[in-house]
Amino acid sequence: MAKTEVYGFVAWMLTFVGYGAYLLWAYLPTGLLHMMGVTYYPSKYWALAIPTYICVAYVMASVVNFAVNLINTEPLDSFNLITDDKSHEDTEEHIVEGGIAPIADISIEEINRLMYQTPTKAREPASFASFARKSGDFGLRRSIDRHF
Repeated sequence: MAKTEVYGFVAWMLTFVGYGAYLLWAYLPTGLLHMMGVTYYPSKYWALAIPTYICVAYVMASVVNFAVNLINTEPLDSFNLITDDKSHEDTEEHIVEGGIAPIADISIEEINRLMYQTPTKAREPASFASFARKSGDFGLRRSIDRHF
């Protein structure tokens, strides 16, 4: 058995002993504690104050985390919401005939065109759809044709 396992087990057991001592201190009357010989302990006020402080601290940490995330969020008209340094658009020179298209981001213009404009037969569909049509279906033709 490793030392860390023993230390972990002892710490786990001590949490139960500590919790039991806390419950006894919180719920037993002061007279009974004095009869048992326990005379040096904190005020009973702390039996409620410490769990309350912990709960309030957790709620406040959640609120602060949410507020910091809102402060750090880009405005809705920011270009950083559309693309960043790690994004890359698909180019036709990376497509190998008969292969699988590389992973790439779709530009916001292409997404808006696909979602909000009525496509015509003269216009070429999205680059992934055009790749699927050029390279031999892959079972995607029906789903692509249904969307165009």
